[in-house]
Amino acid sequence: MFYVLKKSCRKPDKQNELTQDELLQAETILFRQSQVEKYFTEIAFLQSNVAIPKSSDIYNKSPYLEDGILRVYGRIDNADVSIEQKRPKILPRKSYITKLILLYYHENFHHMNHETVINEIRQ
Repeated sequence: MFYVLKKSCRKPDKQNELTQDELLQAETILFRQSQVEKYFTEIAFLQSNVAIPKSSDIYNKSPYLEDGILRVYGRIDNADVSIEQKRPKILPRKSYITKLILLYYHENFHHMNHETVINEIRQ
């Protein structure tokens, strides 16, 4: 996505490689879009500082918004680990992005069992 935007905005003499910041921005946009498609109502409630209905799929995960991304409050907030491990992003189970992430880790870890793939994703 950023590659297309960047290529049209750059001068021809510059490289076409994406920077780390651009890759992180693209990742954030994809995660946010995936969440909006599935959890539009929940995001609207959180933006309005209204409690999420108990009927929501993510109610029991104690979701909150950080920079427009749904995350989970965890029990390990005092642990000495990264914020990604303390408060992971919420991704819809049947999202195409989620499937691509699972496939990436599955292939990179040489088709290991699902416990290994899940462990690597969580790290």
